[in-house]
Amino acid sequence: SSELINASKKLKIISRHGVGYDNIDLKSSKEKNITLAITATANAVAVAEHVIFMLLNISKRKDLFDKTVREGNFNERNKLPKTIELWKKNFLIVGFGRIGQALIKRCLGFEMNVYVFDPYISKEKIETMGGKKVENFLETIKSMDFISLHVPLTEKTKNLINYDLLK
Repeated sequence: SSELINASKKLKIISRHGVGYDNIDLKSSKEKNITLAITATANAVAVAEHVIFMLLNISKRKDLFDKTVREGNFNERNKLPKTIELWKKNFLIVGFGRIGQALIKRCLGFEMNVYVFDPYISKEKIETMGGKKVENFLETIKSMDFISLHVPLTEKTKNLINYDLLK
């Protein structure tokens, strides 16, 4: 925030673990000639792995099954909701930078149909990596089973996915 930046009289650099800088007061840091550094390549694999972890956790209802087993309710397992396979499911990656490219490899390992929406990446690049380029975001999401966003927060991307769209 500008208060912190103004209160830090000797501050020379702000270093951010990750790529986004939407939580940095750019105006104040620029006025004070403070350098902003990001760790652009530090966590792409970790984020992609976390997406897969969450995908498996949700699709296999890990928490519900784990609780049932830990509580000894083995006879209740047939009453639990069904799990879903990831195989042949439609997965949309929004943003095809380092994270999106690390993620597609992992999704293809589950034999998912991977679609990519990124107006700045060529169809050839996406197809070379095993994906299908999406031109019309709003039409495509109607047929997706999963969507994962990996774009910086900007005026163009803010509220790209919202409640009304998900309905």
